[in-house]
Amino acid sequence: MDKTNIRFKYDTLTKIFHWVSAVIILWALFSGFIVFQTITDESILHLVSEFNVSITLLLIPIFILRIINRLHKYKYEKENQHNFAAYLVHAFIYAVTIFILISGVLMINGDVNIFGMTLFKNTLNSTYTDWFASYHTYACMLLGGLVLLHVLAVVKHHLSGYHIMLKMV
Repeated sequence: MDKTNIRFKYDTLTKIFHWVSAVIILWALFSGFIVFQTITDESILHLVSEFNVSITLLLIPIFILRIINRLHKYKYEKENQHNFAAYLVHAFIYAVTIFILISGVLMINGDVNIFGMTLFKNTLNSTYTDWFASYHTYACMLLGGLVLLHVLAVVKHHLSGYHIMLKMV
């Protein structure tokens, strides 16, 4: 089989969902890890935090539509072990991302804002918001590792002659 012959490409909507999700997730992960570990200026921390909450709130419906699109258009064959392994890894990445998006909202104490506009007030008491905040942090670390593995898998496939990136651009 000629691995460089990409017979299958993702449709435009799938590519848009993938890259919009990727950009927002990468920004939120990197800014969350780097800014909150290295910056001490409260105004910058607040600005980045508010921006991250807003863009990840916008990601929630996009990500739901991405999953629906994926389930509707693309089926994996259990007989093909590599294909099924990729399916399982992607399903795990999606599950962790969903948990992060939900926990990110539920860990907010008080008003949940999107670009300064209040959507609703989180009425959970601090015991629950603290729990969600703690597990949100762990899930973000896990997703960071999964994203790294995902990128490494793409590089590995590319170096072995299977130019998978051509499907997504």
